[in-house]
Amino acid sequence: MNLWVSDTADDLTYQVVMNHEEQYSIWPVHAEIPAGWKAVELEGSKDECLAHIEKLWTDIRPLSLRACITELASAEPPELADELAGIAFDEPTPNTVDQLCTVAHQPVTISCRPATREAFRDAVSRGFVHVRFLTTGTELGIRLLPDSRLEDSADFTPTEGKIVLRGQLTLDFVPLRFSGSIQLTTLEGTGRLERADYVSLT
Repeated sequence: MNLWVSDTADDLTYQVVMNHEEQYSIWPVHAEIPAGWKAVELEGSKDECLAHIEKLWTDIRPLSLRACITELASAEPPELADELAGIAFDEPTPNTVDQLCTVAHQPVTISCRPATREAFRDAVSRGFVHVRFLTTGTELGIRLLPDSRLEDSADFTPTEGKIVLRGQLTLDFVPLRFSGSIQLTTLEGTGRLERADYVSLT
């Protein structure tokens, strides 16, 4: 019930009343106190009762709210291990760099258009080739190093022989080194990626 006192009733005697939530108000002493409220401590004029409430009621939060906050503050925090015990975590998925660096010698093929020995020769002469790693289907552009060379007296003119490619690249901000051996007849072979401390800009 709303406890309302008219400003014109200044000649009445009041009493301080409180409800179960320890919220305070004033009520005329001659009137029946509403249900849920009870008289406490003081009777007097309206101003005296209001002044007393102002000193007494320093925390206007309801009793139930204060009790809840106190209980939460005093409760022991759960151990992190207990919280994590019932949680199932998925195994981490290897990233592309880890997948490509795991296998020492994996099947690769030269990716060029058209897929001819001549197009591959032109890419080598430019110092930049595209290699597809068949295990993951990943295609990477590799800048060749000067020590890439033909082996076994191979040449791009005949249809036999192989070329050793060495190069470098950056994948997902990770510097890598590439080494591989490519058959000139099929433009296929094996390759390996390794992490490098840095990628040279020369």
